Amino acid sequence: MATSGNYYLNGPTLASATKIFTDSDLTICATDGWYSDGEISREQKSCSLLPPQICDSCLAGCDENIDAGGNSGIYKLSFSTGGAIGALIVYFNPQTVADGLRAIYDSVVYNKVTSITYGSLKSNNSSNFTFLGNAGFDCNIGNTLDGGGYTNQDIFIYDIAIADFPIIPNATDGVVTGTSGDVQLTATGPGYCTLVVPVLSISDTTILLEVFGPCSGTAWDLNLNCPIELSGVLTSNIGGDCNTTLFPNTYYNVPNLGGTLGNPAIHEFFTQDSSGASLVPAGDYTINLASAKKIITVDSNGVIVSISTCAFVPSRYFLTDSAVTVVDACDLTTYPNQVYAQDDEFLLNDFIFTNEQLTTAFVGDGGYYKLNKDGGTILEIDSNGQILSVSTCPFVPSPYQISNDTGTVVDACAIENFPITVYAQDDEFLVGDFLFTNVQLTNAYVGNGTFSKKEIGDVVLQIDGNGQIIYLEYCNPI
Repeated sequence: MATSGNYYLNGPTLASATKIFTDSDLTICATDGWYSDGEISREQKSCSLLPPQICDSCLAGCDENIDAGGNSGIYKLSFSTGGAIGALIVYFNPQTVADGLRAIYDSVVYNKVTSITYGSLKSNNSSNFTFLGNAGFDCNIGNTLDGGGYTNQDIFIYDIAIADFPIIPNATDGVVTGTSGDVQLTATGPGYCTLVVPVLSISDTTILLEVFGPCSGTAWDLNLNCPIELSGVLTSNIGGDCNTTLFPNTYYNVPNLGGTLGNPAIHEFFTQDSSGASLVPAGDYTINLASAKKIITVDSNGVIVSISTCAFVPSRYFLTDSAVTVVDACDLTTYPNQVYAQDDEFLLNDFIFTNEQLTTAFVGDGGYYKLNKDGGTILEIDSNGQILSVSTCPFVPSPYQISNDTGTVVDACAIENFPITVYAQDDEFLVGDFLFTNVQLTNAYVGNGTFSKKEIGDVVLQIDGNGQIIYLEYCNPI
């Protein structure tokens, strides 16, 4: 089990040092073994440090919740991506007192967040901390940064052995620089803020998260998540509206805490790829969800700032005239009545109308009407336009003509006479289907394993003695 202790280096950092000592005079070498500063690990042998390595056993997991608090200082947490690729989402709640946040992965700093309450919050420098919190609890952060920043800060490195940050700092030489443009405090606490790190390769599996508490104390909540592939949303080009019917793009929302993949919400990042690497340009877009079309507005930071739902426009359908029974209605083939449904579903107890505005009810006579939807749906409709029952017509196979059997595919393709009537179990004539000689599908067609040509489709079927299609091939055009 790892233990914490005070050690001395002959260099400014563990990465640059060549030896580790147990005394400030650098005369007593530390014992052989592994040493870590929370970012890298190095093995010392015979008072000489070997090259830096990342040891997975030294890293926190990527699917953890951490509640931290303590004195002011820099808090460093190294955690593993778990070997997955995709969008790694971090949820951070600074509570009230201001804290700075940034993540470092593959030598790139990520400090752009979106608040579940306020939307986009980011430093105006892509490498600095972004300071988040309640503006009423500022401790002169902006002026301090503009005046040169913070020096001699305590550094606390997350210790997986205790699943917490140590009370005694690991070092006291932390430095934080920046400008007042890094400070993004809000009128109240911002709540949980979302930071996304695109993990595009498994070659680097370590992320360093840094939180800087500059005030007298700090307390914050952290929710780490392993990388995932975001869920796509069919999206128009820029400028879409409720009349848009083309959705050539698949874009992705990065859900805020409690949000849903594939269902964009206000103040969420909207990206062009499933890992969250490329944010969508600013503009209005139409998204086509199963529930409805919606118009979303994305700001210059790739964050959704408004969402409106398009009004439902019912589709037009047609009904036959009334029949006395379901069976009679199934036999009808003309559809003179134009109708609209309140939800396009035609469910039991729904109402049917004759106009798109859904204000004029279809006046039924209590009989049965066949709908031109789903191949044979029968609706019983009363004088108020309400659906009293929903039935389905039985499948009635169509008759098809095939030729007599012949020895080869080539011979069958040349046939022009089709004296045999057959029926298929699903009108599909697929390999594995069975053919019958009666519409009730009870008498199997008895083939002899040779080849017959189907009149429609110019296709040759090999049919066995059980009536099963065991092979098919299309004739080459002559």
